[in-house]
Amino acid sequence: MRWILAALLCAGTRATGKGPVGIYVIDDRYAAVADSNANALLIVDVLRGGVAGSRRWPSPKNDTKEWYSLTGVASCANCSFAYLTTNHGPAFWRMDLTKPLAALAHADDFADLARATLVELPCLRSLDANTRMVALKRDGSVGFVALKAAGVAAFAPRAIHASAKRCDSLNVRLVASKDAMRGGKTFAGLALSRDDATLYVTAENGVFSIRATGTFQKRAEKLTGEPACGLHNVHLRETAPQNGHLYVVGHPSADNAGMAVYRLGKKKGACALVAGDVNKHEDWRDGAGAAARFSRPHQMAAFRANELLLTDIDNRAVRRITLADGRASTVPYDNNHLYTELWRLGGPQRHDHGQYVYPLGDRFPSTHATPLSEADRNRDVGVDPAPDNESATAAAAAAACAARGAALCPPAALRDDGVLGRLRRSAAWTSQSCHSCWLHWPGECPRPKAHEQAKKRTSAAWGAGYQMVARVGAGDVRFECTDVKKKVGTRPLCCSSSNGPAA
Repeated sequence: MRWILAALLCAGTRATGKGPVGIYVIDDRYAAVADSNANALLIVDVLRGGVAGSRRWPSPKNDTKEWYSLTGVASCANCSFAYLTTNHGPAFWRMDLTKPLAALAHADDFADLARATLVELPCLRSLDANTRMVALKRDGSVGFVALKAAGVAAFAPRAIHASAKRCDSLNVRLVASKDAMRGGKTFAGLALSRDDATLYVTAENGVFSIRATGTFQKRAEKLTGEPACGLHNVHLRETAPQNGHLYVVGHPSADNAGMAVYRLGKKKGACALVAGDVNKHEDWRDGAGAAARFSRPHQMAAFRANELLLTDIDNRAVRRITLADGRASTVPYDNNHLYTELWRLGGPQRHDHGQYVYPLGDRFPSTHATPLSEADRNRDVGVDPAPDNESATAAAAAAACAARGAALCPPAALRDDGVLGRLRRSAAWTSQSCHSCWLHWPGECPRPKAHEQAKKRTSAAWGAGYQMVARVGAGDVRFECTDVKKKVGTRPLCCSSSNGPAA
């Protein structure tokens, strides 16, 4: 199930990424995660892994290019609401809850989250529609939102009667301009100190602090030196206070090398490595100190007494860092049932053989698949062509399988001995998108070549517009990421169930 849905849902989302972006720690077990790939707010069980609850955003159009790219999330212990930002579409939303997230966590029941009301609040467009992270004071009295180019704005979170037509009640105002944070550029991260007295603002090239009063600040203090943590062309993401220290995550943006977490020293410019290695490329590796590897973490938050949580986008996981030894571990939540759960209503069709299948072209035009009606007229396209036939594209392969009510086979199914025999010296499009597959499913596809990595990483995630092709020969199978527009000699194979091919 994971293979076909992951391929469909990855296409077209915006620059923030293809997975977990913002994170809000609810208690010592649960965290709320804004997932830009699933287009949903997810409640992740940090201790056991998996998703305990979710609220999916309705797509404005049947085109993933029009999806909202969820970015930040914030709430408070006694707030029956949460605020979420996006870098695409309206400025932000208020999510009205039946009970505070903390109360739902205490009851260990997040079923009500799926019925939460979403209130669109396009109330920041006069300042800067390109929002990033959001933060609320612990009593919910003041909220802050990062504006990519303008600085930081404050608003009144408890103005629950605010709406798109009543933005004035939110009392949105600029509290720290880009001029106040001199030298700062591309503001993104926000974090409040434990006593709510200080707001830490993370810009691409440094960390700033202002008084968290909600009033205009003429000057902000810069906490990092030049260059920050010795990283030339630095790209910082987020700062988190924990145990009297400040921790920052970042990477050298010039070549998008790996991320690392640092502890800021009391002396400006002083930094100590906690986990990760900026001299290594992205990877997914648990371990202590420099042995740990991340992809593109976006937000970081304090967890429990001596830990940090980090959203690791391309690895589609939450990473848990123990500060005593700098050990990073993985909190998985993107399991085989996630997309089935999120898209059950109004989503896939149920076929007699038990497989959930999307009408590809009808629901997701950006996947380049033909609608089912057209697929029915071309149901034999690419079903059994000669190995050298160059006419079978990804769209034709998808259409051929969809017409028979089946999904394209995942790579695991293609390893079946009988399948390899039938596909000798041929190829087959699989249902796996190339979005970070070399990280998320190690061994399923080779990592991109250096020149491809450098070229493609200028956009959100390597692999956009690419699909995995299974190359078969001499009884073996290997996978490669191929442009979906490229014609390759294929013999598309459909799966009528998760257990194996249909034909």
